[in-house]
Amino acid sequence: IRSGADFETVVLALESIRTAYSETSAAPETLWVASRSLAREGRLLDAEEAMNRLASEYEGSPWSRMALFESANLAEAREDYQRAANRLEAFVQESPNDPMAFTARLNQADLLRKTGSFDEARVLLQGVLQEFPDHPERYLGEMIRSDLLAAGSETARLGDAVSAYLRLLDLAGVPFDLQLEAHYKLGKVYERLNDSDAAIKAWLEGVILFEEAVESELSTGPYWVSRSLLEIARISEESQNLEAAKAALERLISFGLPGKAAANSALRRLRSPLVNLNATTP
Repeated sequence: IRSGADFETVVLALESIRTAYSETSAAPETLWVASRSLAREGRLLDAEEAMNRLASEYEGSPWSRMALFESANLAEAREDYQRAANRLEAFVQESPNDPMAFTARLNQADLLRKTGSFDEARVLLQGVLQEFPDHPERYLGEMIRSDLLAAGSETARLGDAVSAYLRLLDLAGVPFDLQLEAHYKLGKVYERLNDSDAAIKAWLEGVILFEEAVESELSTGPYWVSRSLLEIARISEESQNLEAAKAALERLISFGLPGKAAANSALRRLRSPLVNLNATTP
C-alpha cells in the first residue's frame, strides 16, 4: 500500500491474503485494512460495505464491534445519517456494556437530529443521560439535548432550551470551548424569544469568559466568541444603538478573531456620516 502500487491490485491482494489465511487471527484485519484503503481513495460506500462484511463475518468479536462503529462513521461521512444511526444501534445491541456505548448513543441521537427525528432523538438522549448520570462526558449529552430543544419552535420548548443551556453551563468540568458555544446558542434562543437584552447578556458573558481565559488553550472558542460579537453588533444596530454595535466590532477586531475582515467593513459603514445621520434622525 505504501509503495504506491495500483489500488485495485492492493485490494485484491488483501482479499487473497484473507482467503489464504482465513483460519488465522490476522484474517479479519485484511478487511479492516481494505476498508481504510478504500476510504482514503474516497470510495466511502465500498469502504463501508467492507466494514459491514467484517462485522457480519466476525460477529461477536472485537473486530465486529470496531467495524460497526467505523461503518457508522463512514455512513455519516456520506451524509446517510439514518444508516449511520442504524449501525450505531447495531453496535449498542451487540455490545451494551462496551466503554464506547455512551458515545455511540450520543452520536446516534445527534444523527437522528440531523434526519429531523427530533422526538426520537430526545427520547433516546433522555435514556442515555439517565443510564449514565455520572459519566465524565455527560456535558456532551446535555449539549445535544439543549440543541434538540432549541430546534423546536414552540415557546415552551424554547424555554426548556434556555433551562437546558443554563444547566449545561452549571456543570463542572465543561470544556472551555463548549462553554463559549453554549453562551452563543443560549443568546440565539433568547433572541427567538424576543428578549434581546437577555441575548446580548448571554453573548457578553461568553465574550468576558474568553477575555478572562487568555492563558487557555483554545480551538473552536474564538469562532463562538466571534459569532457572539457579530450578533451583538447586529442587534445593537437594529435597535439604533450604534455605539454598542461599533464597540462589539472593535472588540472582535482587537482580539484578531475570525470574521475580522467583515467586522472592519461593517465598522467603516457604521462610522460613515450617512449612517450616523440616519440613526439620529427622528
